[in-house]
Amino acid sequence: MRHNESDSKKPEIFSKQQILLILLGSATKAASVPPTQPFMVWMKQSQSNLHLGTLDVLKLTYQRGVMTGWQIGALREFFKGFSKFFGISLANSIIPKEIEVSDNTKVNTLASAACKGAFTAVIEGPIGTLFNGWITFNITSEKNASYLSHLKTKGNNTLYGMCKEALRGNVLTSSRQVFSNSFIIGSTEVLKEPLSEKFKEYNKEAQKLIVGGCIGVLTAIVIAPTETVLTQLLRAGERERNASSALRNVFCNHGITALYTGLLQKMALVTAGSAITSIFQQYTAQFSESQKTENARE
Repeated sequence: MRHNESDSKKPEIFSKQQILLILLGSATKAASVPPTQPFMVWMKQSQSNLHLGTLDVLKLTYQRGVMTGWQIGALREFFKGFSKFFGISLANSIIPKEIEVSDNTKVNTLASAACKGAFTAVIEGPIGTLFNGWITFNITSEKNASYLSHLKTKGNNTLYGMCKEALRGNVLTSSRQVFSNSFIIGSTEVLKEPLSEKFKEYNKEAQKLIVGGCIGVLTAIVIAPTETVLTQLLRAGERERNASSALRNVFCNHGITALYTGLLQKMALVTAGSAITSIFQQYTAQFSESQKTENARE
């Protein structure tokens, strides 16, 4: 009897609904890649060639192929989505909705979101780095160029060197994931009630979509500069040594507005993914709270 009681108090992460939601969210992110891949190629070409005008970049994008690397992109979104959603589910089950750091409830909610974002980024960051380097190379290199050969050349044919090159930009990627995950989780928790109230004439599912879409647009605007720096860091050919030199080069040679190169394309790409993440956060937060309530009653 005791054994059955302990089983019933397992965190919600182990429920079939949570696992199904994680897989569904990951598959949805992967399915969003084919229709948005032209924006990805256009954005990467814009950020790799900051000296070119819009028409020249569009011509280069067409010549390179607007669907270049979509298979890699789909794999990336699935595995990134799985690691992100697993991390969010786990974080929601072990980190409280609020962490008391002040008398302000919203500040406490944001503090909890920061911890959840950092926790999730530890799981998601390296996976995102591996795939981001792969897809950036495929889009910005010559056709039929081998990413494995590129890793061997840059890594001096050593396993350590190849791993180091494959994880190039991991600190910036993981830092960005900490920020973006914290921003999405925190914004969702803080804004979902006012936005839901504003659109109360819609049903709950529609409200989740509206909240997710708004959070997605905000996230795209906030993290856009890091995407430009990452592309400069990971592009094929002559590249910057590290993120700080890439940022300095963009800022000094092209101005601060260059950091927002490809913003519209980024909004098209990130809004969908961030909306899915925001909707997932809303569902998992509900699951975690209901599970904690049931356990408290028992």
